[in-house]
Amino acid sequence: MENLIPLQGELITLDEQAQKNIIELRNEPVVYSGASPADQSLMLKRTPAAKRTYLSRLNEAAKLWGFTMDIPDGLSHRERQAYQRELYKQVPWHKVRRIHVAALLSLLRDIPKDPSKPNQYRSAQTINVTLAAVKDV
Repeated sequence: MENLIPLQGELITLDEQAQKNIIELRNEPVVYSGASPADQSLMLKRTPAAKRTYLSRLNEAAKLWGFTMDIPDGLSHRERQAYQRELYKQVPWHKVRRIHVAALLSLLRDIPKDPSKPNQYRSAQTINVTLAAVKDV
């Protein structure tokens, strides 16, 4: 059965077309002459805590959309974490549309936050902050 997500009074169907749109988003080149829209958004956050939260949520969105990055071998744990905090830079933010946000909402609601704990889902607050971070960009 297809997922129907109400968005601003409309029902958006998340089916093969949504999957296709996300794949197209992943295939878009990421080229910015200066700071990306996500970096600009993060620079406008007033506190370090807000920056960390939004950075975390943007990386989670990128991960759920299926973005990956090659991490060189031989790095320490701390260096690997630093690379993983940059995953959001793989997303072509200027190409993100409603269908991508609707698909993200569905993924946030339906996929457990930890695959080893299939009954633990994200809280409504986490979902709302993630959507706010993506919409802010």
